[in-house]
Amino acid sequence: MGKTYLIIHDDAHVLVCRGGTSGSQVGQRRGTHLPGGTNESNSVLEDAKRELKEETGFGWDDLGVTETITIEPARLLRYGVKFLKVKVSDVETLASQFQPPGGGKPQDSPFTAVEALAIENCWAAQNGFQEHYGTDWFGIGLQAAFQTRS
Repeated sequence: MGKTYLIIHDDAHVLVCRGGTSGSQVGQRRGTHLPGGTNESNSVLEDAKRELKEETGFGWDDLGVTETITIEPARLLRYGVKFLKVKVSDVETLASQFQPPGGGKPQDSPFTAVEALAIENCWAAQNGFQEHYGTDWFGIGLQAAFQTRS
């Protein structure tokens, strides 16, 4: 099974997440994350919608999506990791409306915070996408999504 993560952006900012728990061992997520997770169906879009709701409480219709593009960075193909680049009108407003959804399982609870991160160099390690946090592949996906920006 592969994984799908959402790159929710408005051409100026990306929605990033922090906190909650994830993985087979109960432990606080560290670093910066993108919403997403394990594919449970044959539909990248349906898996992304489910993960978005579980992890952030946002429904797909809450986003006001204007465009979606699937990105498969070559460096992550062997892991089955895909990113769904989702354009919305205003990430800062979306982030300000976040209410931690609660619920979930002890080993996989929702995020506790979201924020709007400026796109320019958003994939850089100083933004929390680091190998020792296990979040470096989010940085790889973001760089693949925005490296052609001028």
